[in-house]
Amino acid sequence: MKPFLYELAEKLYREHPHPENVTVVFPNRRASLYFRKYFSQIIEKPVFSPRLITVEEFISAYSTLQVPDKLELIHRLYKAYRTVTHTEEQFDRFYFWGEMLIRDFDEVDKYMVNAPLLFQDLSNQKELDSRFDFLTPEQLEFLREFWGNFDGKDGATKNKFLNLWRQLPDVYEEFKKQLKHEGLAYEGLIHREVAEAFASGTIKAESSPHYAPETWFVGFNALTGAEEKILTWFVDNTQSKIHWDLDDYYLNNKTQEAGEFFREYQSHAVLGKTFEANAPVNFSLKKNMQVVGAAQPVGQAKIMAQLLEQELANGMIPEETLIVLPDEKLMLPVLHGISASVDK
Repeated sequence: MKPFLYELAEKLYREHPHPENVTVVFPNRRASLYFRKYFSQIIEKPVFSPRLITVEEFISAYSTLQVPDKLELIHRLYKAYRTVTHTEEQFDRFYFWGEMLIRDFDEVDKYMVNAPLLFQDLSNQKELDSRFDFLTPEQLEFLREFWGNFDGKDGATKNKFLNLWRQLPDVYEEFKKQLKHEGLAYEGLIHREVAEAFASGTIKAESSPHYAPETWFVGFNALTGAEEKILTWFVDNTQSKIHWDLDDYYLNNKTQEAGEFFREYQSHAVLGKTFEANAPVNFSLKKNMQVVGAAQPVGQAKIMAQLLEQELANGMIPEETLIVLPDEKLMLPVLHGISASVDK
């Protein structure tokens, strides 16, 4: 069985005599490195490589805003926070809170959520029932339980939480305004602005230095709201293609959660056209499995090191081997075990 990226490299080389006219967009840099490796193995004569970039690089190229380091972002958020709340809280005490807020704001923009609605005070039961009738019963119950703890009847901490929550939309807007004034942004803000610019027609595909006559989006699964809008625009308005890494085993079986997003995109008016008629059936191929018992977690790491050494001696390729751990605490013992068997 050939790896997904190897098959795509073959397809690109077979269909494009001039691969430099193709931009291939990946979810992360690691995938692009493997694609480059496979492509170099396939070519039979010197050719110019296609442009291989990450989705972050692809989207950021359509914006003039720059993403500073995390510390600078948190400090600028701190200034916006103090402007809105008029608090005298020190930066060292704000840092952890600010780190969480930036992650939240990043998610808000990547999924193109209505921030004022998200940060609304929903402690009023009637308001919750009337404004969020589109949520599932489970989601509504979660919100009721959350806001049930903030009924305002007791506690200074609860009142402080509610006051901060009510001011978050203003902090969010002030933070974005200050960043844009300095030509800066966090990733989510860039994603949202680029998605909105494509939707409004104020930006053209050719304005990016990564633009090529044809763009391939490769290996995506759960798209953010902004990514979905951007990919949809490119498929609908340019010679762009999406190559999904999927399998019939979980795509066409609704009990398999791994195929949930793929099944959703199949019913999409534009993205649905990018799915091939027949999905690969690699998961149904016979597998060779072996179960080895171990008394303690560290014992698992030691046995793994022994098995790894045996497999390497039998010709196993390290970079095509995946080790999945049940507990992150095993990471260091496993790395120590690997170092005894692998030179580099």
